[in-house]
Amino acid sequence: MVMRKASGFTIQYYGDMIVLSGTMDAIHLEAEKIVRRFAYSARPYQVKSDGIDRIVLAATS
Repeated sequence: MVMRKASGFTIQYYGDMIVLSGTMDAIHLEAEKIVRRFAYSARPYQVKSDGIDRIVLAATS
C-alpha cells in the first residue's frame, strides 16, 4: 500500500483499488480526476463505493 496526503484528503493505493478519505468535496473532486485520467486505459477505474468521507475506486477487469 502506498499512501499520499493532499489538502483535505488522503489517497491509499492497494493494487487495483484506490481509497480516498477526507472531506466530501475534496474526495469527490479527486475521484472525478482519477476516473477521467484512466477512462481510456486498458483497466479504467470505476466507483465501487461512495460514502460521506470515503470513496473506493476499483479497476475494471
